[in-house]
Amino acid sequence: MAVLPTLTGRSRGAGAAGPLRAALLGVLSGLLSMAVAAVSPPLPVVPAATTHREPAATHARIQHCWDGGPMVWLTFDDGGSPAQVRRILRVLAAEHVRAIFFPIGAWAAANPGLISQIGAAGHAIGNHTHDHVDLTKVTERRALWQIRHGDTHARGSVNLLRPPFGDGAYSARLRSLAERTGHRLCTWTVDTRDWTGSPAATIVRRVRYGDAITPPVRAGGVVIMHMNGDHTGAALPGVIAAVRARGLTLHGLP
Repeated sequence: MAVLPTLTGRSRGAGAAGPLRAALLGVLSGLLSMAVAAVSPPLPVVPAATTHREPAATHARIQHCWDGGPMVWLTFDDGGSPAQVRRILRVLAAEHVRAIFFPIGAWAAANPGLISQIGAAGHAIGNHTHDHVDLTKVTERRALWQIRHGDTHARGSVNLLRPPFGDGAYSARLRSLAERTGHRLCTWTVDTRDWTGSPAATIVRRVRYGDAITPPVRAGGVVIMHMNGDHTGAALPGVIAAVRARGLTLHGLP
């Protein structure tokens, strides 16, 4: 196919032929575009990727751990030293607050005495997988193994599954995996980010007032903390006071 020359200006000695030549090139260019369009197939329309996210109502139930009441849950993930865990248990007992613990299965297997103490104290124990893996990045077979080996089968066990990092919690795939293992997904409404080493005062302030990271605690809320947070034990009395200062009620021990 011949390539049309490009005019860079008026040709020497062209006189009045310049405008005529420009008009002629314009017509030829238009005809060429039409010919190319006639022989080139149209580009296919690629549909937007579907995300398969759960409906908003289910999203809210997962955030509230399927508890539709107005009371607030305190929750503790992962695992920690015996001293840290016992400090948390002492504060909860003194304040008569019931919590949900989500220990990693491997940690629970290595600390059966602490798991027994948590259950004996009246707290609930959920599932946080065996090795704290991102369930969205492993095969279905591996994900099912992680969930099944995250159950402690201890006193106080409940059928709540908290996916590590919260990843995939609102996807149909993870809901299906949870249901196949007899669980319901559970995330949170208030993220203290205590695992980052945040000072106790910052943790308490996030719960009471919220910040750029998290909203404050509200009725029916679920607060996430960690058994291995550097300042979680020190912050816990203030967290409990912050919830109550907002006129809210925490779940109580039997």
